[in-house]
Amino acid sequence: MILSSPPVNTDPFLLEIDHLVIYTAEPIAAVSMLQELGLHSSSQTLRRNNQGTASTIFFFENIYLEIVWIEDYQKVQHYRTQTNIDILSRVNWKQTGASPFAIGLRQTTSLSRLPYGDDDNGISQRLNVNGWVNFASDNLATLSEPICYSISNLMALTTWLDNSSEEHQQLITHPLNIKKLTDLQITLTQHNLLTQAVSLLESHNLVSINRGTAPQLDLTFDHHQQGQYIDVRPILPLVLKY
Repeated sequence: MILSSPPVNTDPFLLEIDHLVIYTAEPIAAVSMLQELGLHSSSQTLRRNNQGTASTIFFFENIYLEIVWIEDYQKVQHYRTQTNIDILSRVNWKQTGASPFAIGLRQTTSLSRLPYGDDDNGISQRLNVNGWVNFASDNLATLSEPICYSISNLMALTTWLDNSSEEHQQLITHPLNIKKLTDLQITLTQHNLLTQAVSLLESHNLVSINRGTAPQLDLTFDHHQQGQYIDVRPILPLVLKY
């Protein structure tokens, strides 16, 4: 369970974006679309049996994007009972109005790389460690905004990513030639007051929160140097700028 993990320092100045999650009911179409648009994904499907979910991951130099879907509805319901995280509503966001996003945060300093393998299987072992630490319990129950949580150093991208590794270079190299996330904007569809967790991230410029008629994740890479724009909607509520 999330709250059983060792505590992580949540001083906002010590946190940065580690990864972003989009929950989807159309995983095949979503992953295929991103690949066709020029993003390279890990070949290993990551399964979190305790959640009843599976995912495909797209790695970049400073974050990764995880596309998550449901494989076992019974486990998803059990996970909700245990953690108050309603994955089913987020996957079915078009019907429920829930935010289909989650934000994983890491400490800005991390431990040295630990001895997992460099291939997709080794990376999956690391990311499947049960190391989430939620720092705002009210955020878990607020479906109108993204789930926010910090993770242990063991799971952080900066802990295991080795730029000198050929296998890792293959993971973060994309036909679109995009490298680093430089701006993050999230559109919410409801005008409720933000929980402290999301307000904290916004006030320290980790994310910009917009209001609109549909949820949307706007990711800007490399300060939009190429001047390009890709709209992945309606398959995913995602816009890429690079």
